[in-house]
Amino acid sequence: MSRTIELRVGDTLTLHQIIPMPPDGSCLFHSIACLRMGIVTSQDRCTLSKRLLKLTAKNQTDRLKEIISYFRLLSNDTVCLFPTKNMCNQFNTAMLASMEQPEIKLNSIDEIDCPRYLKKRGNEVLKKYEDNSSLTAGLENVITIKIGARVMLRRNVDVSKGLVNGSIGKIVKVHRDVDNSNCARKITIQFKHNLIHGLERVKTKFQVLSNVYVHREQFPICLAYAITIHKSQGLSLDSALLDIGSSIFSKGQAYVGLSRVKTLDGVHVINFDPSQIKAQESSIVEYNRLRTLYRPDLAKLIVNRKRVKKIPDTEWAIHSHISKVQENIENNTEKKIIPRKRKKIQ
Repeated sequence: MSRTIELRVGDTLTLHQIIPMPPDGSCLFHSIACLRMGIVTSQDRCTLSKRLLKLTAKNQTDRLKEIISYFRLLSNDTVCLFPTKNMCNQFNTAMLASMEQPEIKLNSIDEIDCPRYLKKRGNEVLKKYEDNSSLTAGLENVITIKIGARVMLRRNVDVSKGLVNGSIGKIVKVHRDVDNSNCARKITIQFKHNLIHGLERVKTKFQVLSNVYVHREQFPICLAYAITIHKSQGLSLDSALLDIGSSIFSKGQAYVGLSRVKTLDGVHVINFDPSQIKAQESSIVEYNRLRTLYRPDLAKLIVNRKRVKKIPDTEWAIHSHISKVQENIENNTEKKIIPRKRKKIQ
C-alpha cells in the first residue's frame, strides 16, 4: 500500500527500511562511486579487470565473431553498451547477418514539399542526411530487420503500456500492404511480459533546406543488440556487455555505462582503459558548493588530476572513417578519375 507524505523545505525524512544489497553489489557500487568522481583505485581496477573477456582471435573480424558467440551465451535480456554509433552499427549488422531468416527492408515513404526548382537540390541534401538519423527526426530511410530480431522503440508509442522511447522487444511478424507487397504497413513486436503490440508507421516533418521540407513515414525503431551509452541513460539492466576502452570520448561516459547494471555478475567488459575514466570538474565544484551550504559536516571532494597509464584496446570494430571508405567502395560512390585523352598534335 503506497502512502504520500508532504514535505516542506527544512523538513527531515528518515527512512528505516533497509533494502538488502546483492551479495556482489558492494564491489560494483564502490567502483561506480569512485568512477563518478573520476577516480580509479587499485581495487576498482582489479574488480573490473576480472570482468574482461579473454579474446583469443588475432584479427578484428574474428574477434567480432568471438564477441558475438560470447554474447549469445549470456541471458536473453543482455544489452551491449558502446561509446559510439559506429561500434553499435557494426555489432548490430553482424548480429543480424548471423541470423538465418531472410532480410526485410523497411523503406521510408518520403514526400518533398518545396518549390519545383529546389526539388533536385532537396533530394541531394536528403541523401547526405541519411547517415545521421538525428537530422531526419529520428526516422531512418531504410531499416533492415529479420523475424526474431531485437529492436528498440525510438519514440513514445503507448505510455500507459510502458511502450516508451528505449523499450526493447523482438520482431514477431511483418504485415504487408495489400496493394503493395513490397511495403510493410505494420509490424508486430513482442515486448517484456509477453506484451504484443502492432506498431504502425509514424509521420513526421523535417527541414533540409530553406523552404524545403520532407514529410516522412517510417517505423520508429532501430536494431537494439547494441545501443550507445548515451541512449542507455535511464535504463536499469540485469546484464550488459560494455566497451569502456579508448573509444570513450566524454567525461562520465564510463560511469554512465557501468551504473546501468544492477550487479557485478551482470557486468561483462570487452575493453577497459583506466585513463579514460574522467569526471566533469564543474560537477565536482557544484557538489562541494552544495556540501558547504547544506552538509558542512561532509568532507569536500577532490578533483582527480593524476595521470593514469593507458591500456591499449583489443580492437574488434573498424574505425568509422575506414568503414565509411569501405562502404563507398561497395556502393561505387567514390569518384572515379577518368584519364583525359590527349589530343594528337597535327
